[in-house]
Amino acid sequence: MFDKFNLGLLDLLTLILPGGLLIGLAWKTGLFSEWQFFDHPNLPEWVIGAAFAAAAYVMGHFVYLISSYLDDLVFAKIKEIWWPKNTLFTQANGIRTQKIKEVSTKDFNNFKYALGYLLQHSGALYFVVERLMAESKFFRSFCVVLFLAAGSAFYLGNWQEGIVELVFMGFSMVRYLSQRAKSIEVAYQYLILLHEDELEKYLPLAEDASPSKKSKLKDFFTKLQKSLHHLINSKS
Repeated sequence: MFDKFNLGLLDLLTLILPGGLLIGLAWKTGLFSEWQFFDHPNLPEWVIGAAFAAAAYVMGHFVYLISSYLDDLVFAKIKEIWWPKNTLFTQANGIRTQKIKEVSTKDFNNFKYALGYLLQHSGALYFVVERLMAESKFFRSFCVVLFLAAGSAFYLGNWQEGIVELVFMGFSMVRYLSQRAKSIEVAYQYLILLHEDELEKYLPLAEDASPSKKSKLKDFFTKLQKSLHHLINSKS
């Protein structure tokens, strides 16, 4: 029962909602104006609803596929600046290395190992991480839908609507990046928690420095400048 509910929630957030939004956008722009299936007077409402859900599910897979490229194009670059390797990464990497020494991180990185270990040893903890991943994937797909919506609005001459959609795309991008980073952080935390009795066997905890508020603010603007510069150079 729990697994079925979990699967339904993931499908809803990562596939059906983005796919449905994309179909709504296509309908609004007139791409389906001559296709009367969704408002056919002779079809029962449950048939129309089922057809829409199926179409949204299929379209959601295409949106998901396109948005997955954001992980390498955007998140991987931002992560190096905003979320560098820290104590959690060091501990998780030590655990993974000791458990499966012969497998490189390119084939099986720390995050995938953490997910597999949580799935095998604690389904409840895995569900928490998976929920964060589902949220990040939804906003990742939502960025693609909003980008297409903004392009459509600009093409039709609705500049104000296009600007609003670009602003919401920016908010969605921030949410996607933060939830993606949080899912990795929480997965590492839970992996370490399940190995708390044997941490010394893997790696000692690194010292956790606590910078002042002033240094944090300075570090924030430095990271922001580096992020913008990195993204601009990657596009040129």
